[in-house]
Amino acid sequence: MMLGPWRVVIALLAGAGSLLAADVLYSVTDIGVSGRFASGDVFAINNAGQVTGTSRAGQAFLYDKGQVIDLDRLAIFPGSSFTSGGSSINDSGQITGYYSSSGFSFRRAFLYSNGQITDLGTLGGLSTSGTSINGAGQITGVADTAAGDQHAFLYSNGQMTDLGTLPGSSSSRGTGVNNAGEIVGTADLNSAFLYSNGQLTGLGPFSANAINNTGQVVGSDGHAVFYSNGKTIDLGTMGHFFSTAVAINDLGQVVGFAYNPSSPGNDSPFLYSDGQVLDLNTLIAPGQGVRLNQATGINNRGQIVATGFGTGTDLDEVYLLTPISSPVPEPRMPAICGLTITALLAAKRQNKRRAAHIVIPSGGSKWPLSEPPNRPRQTVY
Repeated sequence: MMLGPWRVVIALLAGAGSLLAADVLYSVTDIGVSGRFASGDVFAINNAGQVTGTSRAGQAFLYDKGQVIDLDRLAIFPGSSFTSGGSSINDSGQITGYYSSSGFSFRRAFLYSNGQITDLGTLGGLSTSGTSINGAGQITGVADTAAGDQHAFLYSNGQMTDLGTLPGSSSSRGTGVNNAGEIVGTADLNSAFLYSNGQLTGLGPFSANAINNTGQVVGSDGHAVFYSNGKTIDLGTMGHFFSTAVAINDLGQVVGFAYNPSSPGNDSPFLYSDGQVLDLNTLIAPGQGVRLNQATGINNRGQIVATGFGTGTDLDEVYLLTPISSPVPEPRMPAICGLTITALLAAKRQNKRRAAHIVIPSGGSKWPLSEPPNRPRQTVY
């Protein structure tokens, strides 16, 4: 069937988007932190490409410009044997996470800033853990209360505030905070919530993992989910039993991984971008010699932090993925624009020729409304 000139223009522009999305490849850098990481270990990245997480020795670290800094060397209790983990890093290089000492039977949330570590205090109980930090240094996480419950908290200006939980729930956990101070988390096991302007609002039956600066939320209900404007999109499982969305940037790009509990180490990391779920292992530039396992962080430059395996080793490594081809390649855009202009001129000439014998049909035709078979399932809660 022949396409009219205007439809050619639309097809060119639509096709350009799909071609450009397929052009992105990533280089892979081993940041020098290896070990055997548990499923659920999170490695976070900021917009400067700095990374935090847990090292092979069970210690929080900062990766910056090719160097790995061991945060336990700045321990609050010198001489103690510590385990710790970094959970989140902001654009100023401030980090939050947890630490614990062999001399104590509890965890404590910390703030790392300018080479110093600060204990965030408690909500009256023993343990706390920081999970996310925003650009203003505000932190959310989970803390034991004096009554023995676990509640989400907001740490701001040196004070820790109990956020409570949703009606009918006994516990809560804060998992993400954006630059507006909005917090997402989960009440009990699978009731996502948003904390904004002093109020907790339920988002639906899923576990929330992160929120970006536009208010979009990601998490899991057994399948990875993307929540935006009151709607939840199921991102599927890439052929596995389960999946989870772990992080989201301000462009709405999401990373996470799909997995089978019976087959650890064979997870599939994904990137969700422009409505497509893509296997990150198919986007690695040739010759990298790496198989990725889990993707847990993405910044606004499109850099991704992920775990995986190098050639000839069964130890997990932490990798920094950096786009090496732009999603909008400069040489291609002038060609697309030229084709579009050519089609427009052709449309104008053809319309002039047809002006004298236009036929208006009775009735009309409609574009097919069926969705592509591989489009993620969308559910409105």
